[in-house]
Amino acid sequence: MQQFAYFRMSTDFTPGLRVNNWTFRPETFHLGEIPASGVEREHRHDVYHAVFYIRGGSFRLNGTVREAPSRTVVLLSPGDWHDFHSENPEYPGEYHELTFRLQDAVKPPRFPQLCSALNGQPPVTETIRLAEASAAMLARHFSTAAEMIAADRQSAEFALAALLLQMVSLLKNNDPTPRTPRLEAVRKLLESPPDRKITGSMLAAAAHVSYEHLCREFRRQYGLSPKEYRQKMRMETACQMLRFSHRTPKEIAAELGFSDRYAFHKAFRKAFGVTPGKFLAGGGRECQ
Repeated sequence: MQQFAYFRMSTDFTPGLRVNNWTFRPETFHLGEIPASGVEREHRHDVYHAVFYIRGGSFRLNGTVREAPSRTVVLLSPGDWHDFHSENPEYPGEYHELTFRLQDAVKPPRFPQLCSALNGQPPVTETIRLAEASAAMLARHFSTAAEMIAADRQSAEFALAALLLQMVSLLKNNDPTPRTPRLEAVRKLLESPPDRKITGSMLAAAAHVSYEHLCREFRRQYGLSPKEYRQKMRMETACQMLRFSHRTPKEIAAELGFSDRYAFHKAFRKAFGVTPGKFLAGGGRECQ
């Protein structure tokens, strides 16, 4: 299990690394951050935020509430008003985060324009949902950066500059799946909190078609039935919770709505070929 959770850059470190035409200066780095309960207000800083959701939630950006399903990357620019406390306390979200400055930028570019300058691609949007393969790769990059810093804190600037460039290179790989309003409504239901009971009649009502018709259309679009997609999201969440939180398999089973830990172990073994305990014993490196 990943033990490293939080890092704040000290002023004792070197003054920054050159990244293209800017001096990159990391500020903070989090793994598995869960916003504290309670009401917060939007606030802003003069730093960039790169937030990678490993468990879905919602957040506020410049006065607008936005959903953030798992695999979502949120790019905040200096001066953006934001609040990462979810509107729904039962759906709090969990994310990894990197904050940094461009120390010598007189007028810092917006984060999407910064990404474009770094990866040579057209500017991305401020909220991007990665394809599964790209999200798994980004999770590994966060984990690798944490391991480097845990082993040698003097390597923090190098590790986090590398993380930024690795992340930016993946942002052009946004999930290319075309969305239809009908299936998008169903997908959002399927990605709601894992312990929420979702029935076939609920999905059919959201799509305004029969459940049988919905299953055929959903499988054509995603290659899975709605039930299989829901279970895949559930197990993806379980894997990330095992890797990046300190919850036990029993606690995770209860949080994800399994009847008991034995049912959770059976589902986890079916998805990943090992039990949660063996997954942790092996270092929790991969979710494939």
